Amino acid sequence: MPKEVFKFTKKKCKKNSKVGLLATEGTLKTGVYKKFFEKDYQLIEPSQKIQKLSKIKKRNQKVFEGASARQRPDDPDACLASL
Repeated sequence: MPKEVFKFTKKKCKKNSKVGLLATEGTLKTGVYKKFFEKDYQLIEPSQKIQKLSKIKKRNQKVFEGASARQRPDDPDACLASL
């Protein structure tokens, strides 16, 4: 899957863009996405604190309201591409 995500990102995002990765702890630990993205993009991973909060929220099955996932962040260099 990392290869397909990388190909999709290449089509949608400029080189050297910041690309956020939301993944399981296991996936983050393997670094598999870093191997694909490190040369062409700035891969942004959630901090351990955010990852832990995410895990807790999922476990509690809470529904969160807020800005759309497609809302552009304040960082103009960030690339948002929905899969």
